[in-house]
Amino acid sequence: MRLLALLDEFSETPFTAQRLCELLLDPRKIYATSTRKLMNALEKLLTVSSTMPVMVMAPAKEGSYQEATENELVSARGWNA
Repeated sequence: MRLLALLDEFSETPFTAQRLCELLLDPRKIYATSTRKLMNALEKLLTVSSTMPVMVMAPAKEGSYQEATENELVSARGWNA
């Protein structure tokens, strides 16, 4: 399928990932009567060349709000630190 081939070409997340997910989760919300229009919209979303870099968080500094929040999350989830 052409759409899957286009999706496989990305090395990172396509810039249009959010819109792509919106269309896939509820395609009838906007394209209620036309499968052809939906497929054209999906293809257009997958022919972009821009990607979003993967966000990597810096380690939390000791005593920072980030460290406190991460520790709180770990405790709430029952994860090992």
